[in-house]
Amino acid sequence: MASCSICGKKEPVMHCICAGCMDKLRPQWISVKEYLPYGGTVLATDGVTVITAPASSVTPAGAITYWMPLPEPPEEG
Repeated sequence: MASCSICGKKEPVMHCICAGCMDKLRPQWISVKEYLPYGGTVLATDGVTVITAPASSVTPAGAITYWMPLPEPPEEG
């Protein structure tokens, strides 16, 4: 049985990370009422459709209700 590379627990792991730590690393949607993104491009949703959008277009008064940072691109192998 492998150890989680984050917490060190010896339990079944996927990609060297246990399920508990994987949940902590999973991006979460952020409400535009909590705070707004700054710079770059983000994933954005109105609750139905998910799009990429410039951070500057995400405002409390617009149709977008939640956003999250884009994930890191894959590493070339």
